[in-house]
Amino acid sequence: MDSLKQLARWEVFFDQPGPELSPEQEAKAGEIAKKRMQAMQEAIEAAAAKHELMSPRNFHDLPRSTKTQSEGQGVGQKDHHL
Repeated sequence: MDSLKQLARWEVFFDQPGPELSPEQEAKAGEIAKKRMQAMQEAIEAAAAKHELMSPRNFHDLPRSTKTQSEGQGVGQKDHHL
């Protein structure tokens, strides 16, 4: 977010089109922009996936009883099924 804020600050400061770049500089700027866009897209997708996973709708369909045999025993009780 800091790089986007810095970019916006430069845009406001200059309030004019940027300087002409050589083809090499333009290619480098394009690669930087592409990497930043990919990082933002991955962050958005991760946030959306987390939101979906943590949604109460996903917990609604879970089975009510998921205890294993050992979890179902009280403290100090012996396993009589052996």
